[in-house]
This record gives sequence, structure tokens and C-alpha cells, in this order.
Amino acid sequence: MIKIKRALFLVGFIVLFTVLFVINWTFLLLDYLFYPKFRRIKVREPVFITGLTRTGSTLLYNAMHLDHRNFTSMKLWEIILAPSITQRKLVRFFTRPAPVYNFLAHRLLPFIEHHFFGGIRNIHPARFLEIEEDEFVFYQIFSSGSLFFLFPRIRHFLRYSQFDESFGEKTRRRSMKFYKRIIQRHLYFHGCEKQYLSKSPSHTARIKSLKGTFPNLKIIYLLRDPKKSVPSTFSLFSAIREGNFVPVTDNSEFLEDGLELADHWLWHPLNILHQSPKLPLLIIHSTDLFTKTNQTIMTIYREFDIRLPDDFMKRMESYNARQHKSSHSYKAEDFGLTEELLEKRFMPVYNALLKEKCDI
Repeated sequence: MIKIKRALFLVGFIVLFTVLFVINWTFLLLDYLFYPKFRRIKVREPVFITGLTRTGSTLLYNAMHLDHRNFTSMKLWEIILAPSITQRKLVRFFTRPAPVYNFLAHRLLPFIEHHFFGGIRNIHPARFLEIEEDEFVFYQIFSSGSLFFLFPRIRHFLRYSQFDESFGEKTRRRSMKFYKRIIQRHLYFHGCEKQYLSKSPSHTARIKSLKGTFPNLKIIYLLRDPKKSVPSTFSLFSAIREGNFVPVTDNSEFLEDGLELADHWLWHPLNILHQSPKLPLLIIHSTDLFTKTNQTIMTIYREFDIRLPDDFMKRMESYNARQHKSSHSYKAEDFGLTEELLEKRFMPVYNALLKEKCDI
């Protein structure tokens, strides 16, 4: 039965992905015809939230997005269904009638969310009309490590999770140019005066490439005790793969590949910070974020010299941080993780990162 479900899922995904791929690329190319000036948009001091998964990045992302005066981010529907300016213009035109919008927003999209993202709703709720990780835009050029969620072996995609180290300059430049064009399109549609705000753990592997593409960028690296974040990451990976009917063919390989990914995402930013001490990379501890959310946000604004809007803290007061707390339960032992293993492998780099973290 599992094999049948797996086959049906793969066929459905391939068909859906192919259709979206053709449609999206058609409209992306049409942007050059209808809105060629988008290429002149300057991406001004974009902010990238990085770090291991399960470190509180969704909380920080949503909190900073409350500042509509300074920031703009991509919603899930824009990332998957309408990455081009032309598509977004058409969607805005055809959804103006209230009955059409209400049907899409309250009936069709929730139905799709329930069936496509239901398996991970307790870990990472996904909503088409809310902001989301922009990692999915890299699917358009097959340059995302998260593609391993669709296949049994992580190992085939580890190179994308070590992007700066695994690819040559030409390949990295081509991939980042595409990403920059997507951001320029987004700013063209939403306002070129705003700062682009992104959250993607996978960007941790692209810090060097991001710096080369956006020289005036700002980076926030969220740090959490690996004895908590790593098991939680394995739990997330397993839940997504289970929802995609992806079998784990080799538990020991799955364990080692996951540890290698976490290893790189901890060491890579530290190495870059030592090589480029003036890089605007702010290390924030998740405990500070969870317990002192307002102070953490204010510290980020101060360190990055971003003007704090007058009404922003009022919005923060009504913002319920607990809504992002996961109700998903798991045991580290289920993935072959022990406290001794985690202590030996990750505590040295964790302690080194702690020395670099920002005081709140």
C-alpha cells in the first residue's frame, strides 16, 4: 500500500511540478517584455534570517514582518504560484471581486493546504496567504537541497546544503543571479523603497554567495543548543518525508547525512565570521528570542541601524509569540541520537558561536 501511495505521490508531484514549471517560466520570461525595468531595481540592505532549522526563525520572521513600513517578504502563493510580476498583476486583477477572493481565501486554498501540508501542520504550519521561506524559488532552477524531502537518500542533495563550498563560482553566480531577479520582481510589485526580508535555514549554506550578490546585506544567524535543535530538525525532516511517502532505506546513512548537514550549518557561518569579522552577521540566541522577544527585535534594529517605526512595538504587544510553538513531540533516540553523540559532535562549535553571540 505504501508503495502505491509513493508511486501516486511521485506521479502527482511530477505532473504538478511540470505544469507549474512551464507556467512560471513562461511568465518569468514575459516580465522581460512587459516590465523590463524591474532589472534596475536596487535591492537595498536585504535582511536574511538563517541558522539551523527549529531555532525560532519563524517567530523572528513573523515578528519583523509586522514592520510593514521597512520590510516586505514573499507569501507562499507568490513563491509557488506567482513568482513573476505578470502573474501577480493578473492575480490581483482577477481577485478584486469579493466573491472570487472569498472563495479562494476561505475555501479553495485552505482545502489545498489541508491536503498538501497537513502532515507537518503541528511542526510548521504553511498558509498560502502568509509569508514563507523563499527557498522554494530555487526549485525553478533545481538548486535547492530541500529537494531531498522527495527522495530516499539525503546524500544526493548534500552538496546544495553546502552551497558555498560545493559549487564553482560560475554556478553559484548563475544561481544567485536568478534569485536576485526574483527579489527585484518582488520589490517592483510591492515597493522598491522597502527592504527585502527573507527567512531560510538553507541560506546558511549560501552566506558567502549572498554577500557576493548583495554587498549591503544584513544577516541574522539564530543559535540554539544543538542538543535541542538537531533532534528537532531530524523530527521535522522525518515528518515531511513521511508525508511524502519517502522511505528511509538506510537509517545509519540518514543519521550521518543529517548530522553532516547540521555540522556544516554550524561551522560555516563561524568560519566566514572569522574570515570576514566586519561582515554584518548578528548571532542571536533562541533563548533570548523566546524570552525577550521585544528586546531582541530592538537590538537587531539598533545593530543594523534600522529605524524603528513608532507603532511597531504596539503591534508587537498584540503579537502572540506562543502561536509558533510546535506541539509536535518526538524522542531523540528514535533517530539514533544520544546526548553523548550530540555533546561530542556539536558542543565545541556551539560554544565557539556562543562567544560571538549578541548580548540582548
